[in-house]
Amino acid sequence: MDSQIFQIVAFVEARLTPFAVSRLIMISGVPVRKYSRDSSDDPQHLRKVRAALKSLLSARDLSDLDEELTR
Repeated sequence: MDSQIFQIVAFVEARLTPFAVSRLIMISGVPVRKYSRDSSDDPQHLRKVRAALKSLLSARDLSDLDEELTR
């Protein structure tokens, strides 16, 4: 099972910049870089990351991310 946090980090890095990932870490307080493709997501960390995304991504990007995560 792929880590959703890993997928989110890859998406943010591709759509925005590596600096945006640093902002995600600062806003959420979650060390997202420690998650690899095969990691198990901590539900609390995932909730914090998803909440932080609302201040980083546009509505369109959030929609695209949701589509990508459901695949």
